[in-house]
Amino acid sequence: MMIHHLQKPSDGAIVTPSGTGRDVNVEETDVIVVGGGFSGLTAARQLHEHGMRVVVLEARDRVGGRTMSGSIAGLTVDLGGMWAGPTQTALIALADEFGIERFAQPLQGKNIVELGQRVTRAEGEDFLCARSDAARRQYITLLGSIEALAADMPAQDHWQWHRAAEFDGMTLAQWLDRADALPEVKSDMAISCRALLCAEVHQVSFLHFLFYVKSGGSFTTLTTATEGAQKWLFKGGVHQIAQHLAASLPPGAVKLGATVHAVTREPGAVRVTSGLKSYAARALVMALPPTLASRIDYQPPLDARRDGLMQRLCMGSVIKCYLAYDKPFWRQAGLNGLVLSDTRVFSPIFDVSPPDQSLGLLCGFIDGRAAVEWSERGTLARRGQFIAEASHWFGDAARSPVDYLDLDWTREPWSRGCYGGYAAPGTWTGYGDALCRNEPPIFWAGTETSPTWYCYIEGAIRAGQRAAQEVKRTIGEQAW
Repeated sequence: MMIHHLQKPSDGAIVTPSGTGRDVNVEETDVIVVGGGFSGLTAARQLHEHGMRVVVLEARDRVGGRTMSGSIAGLTVDLGGMWAGPTQTALIALADEFGIERFAQPLQGKNIVELGQRVTRAEGEDFLCARSDAARRQYITLLGSIEALAADMPAQDHWQWHRAAEFDGMTLAQWLDRADALPEVKSDMAISCRALLCAEVHQVSFLHFLFYVKSGGSFTTLTTATEGAQKWLFKGGVHQIAQHLAASLPPGAVKLGATVHAVTREPGAVRVTSGLKSYAARALVMALPPTLASRIDYQPPLDARRDGLMQRLCMGSVIKCYLAYDKPFWRQAGLNGLVLSDTRVFSPIFDVSPPDQSLGLLCGFIDGRAAVEWSERGTLARRGQFIAEASHWFGDAARSPVDYLDLDWTREPWSRGCYGGYAAPGTWTGYGDALCRNEPPIFWAGTETSPTWYCYIEGAIRAGQRAAQEVKRTIGEQAW
């Protein structure tokens, strides 16, 4: 879909009408939104519908943030976020509003799980059979403990929970050690940590891991497709929704290629500098990943806790890869394309073929430490490795793909990684109270500010909605 009104700012100054007495080099508006992802666009749309003038500044040459379209064998696919689950109601509502259909993640047939050099196959998403009897019993017990702790944790201000200091003082790896987890169970949890947070168990605060589980509803919801976060895919890709959101704004409201360098604030007003341009408003919605927001020059400087939090929410590392075949041939062998492994480079792998089976499409992820290593090896090496692993799992037919596509999110300059920010020990208890504490005229959005579906598209949308409400309550109907 073409969006004709998205504009890259020209080199010339934006001139206001003569006789206004205002700075002719500054474009004035009611609210500036920095970041053209789901969170920023959602906030901008709600503020526009409230009657406010809005400018969205996006450094990329596109909207969508950590969602992005790509093309493989003539099919448009999502190179960023792509799934939705039943409790992601805000995302589903937008998809329905814009007429974007969804289809179920293919699961019919047997999966393949490699754990501790033990390879098993089971129907659908049954992964328990991959474990030894002792590991299965312990895994169920530890998972029950995680679910119980997450249920006890408050949805808001989790850093104030009575056990926050205890669990923010250790990594997920240390908690597993304390629980005397079997090596097989540790490998299992390492797979889950990499798949969910794109980080390693020794990097992530156990408090953060519990918060992540809480934000998604449950560990089962996060890690399954049957009724979980990977239940549906979108025909044509979820990135279309961001394009529709941008198209719902007035012509010229979204400025592409507009990198923000500096923010200057004073009571009731803010000025944003992007290249040779300046924008002035009564409020600013900052909807960037924290690591990017921390790179902007703020005058006066931000609160120390806010600055510290932004520096400490590290972005995960992930490379998303696709192999295309003329048909999903693995289904003929009774396989559903789902692969989990604690020894291979690609894990998980999903069958994301279109419903009409016009192509066979495998989507594989390189997460965590492996993503950092394989980022340095390059696209051709990743292609060769994916083909080798697909052939290992699915046979010789996998040696002849018709196309390959990948995106290394660790090298994306306006994301600095994916899926989102994770916290090392000490981060939440030391700096968490700054997460959603606004510093008017600055209001914070972005999926990392959402207590629900943190680091998902759903969380981004909800954070944008919240930020818009906070702006409306603060500046009301006032305009320049």
